[in-house]
Amino acid sequence: MNLAEVIKKCMSDQAFKTKLMADPKKVLAELGVKIPGGMTVKVVENSSSVFHLVIPSKSSGKGQEMSDAELASAAGGWNPYDTETSTTCCFASG
Repeated sequence: MNLAEVIKKCMSDQAFKTKLMADPKKVLAELGVKIPGGMTVKVVENSSSVFHLVIPSKSSGKGQEMSDAELASAAGGWNPYDTETSTTCCFASG
């Protein structure tokens, strides 16, 4: 399951979203999402008065690029102002 599918499931399954927010690393691992060792995963939810803007960290090395698989699981193209497809479950690392 990629992250877009995880977000979609959050929108339709409150119990799943609750578990994900309580222990994101465990839930993501159970779904086959690989989280690098030592990385913390935070799940935050936007509201009508709060929007979370996640700024990616700088690459740890020059010339590193995302693989096609990494690009496919990134949020690329998501528009928070698109009321037809916008989501309220976002991922941030830190």
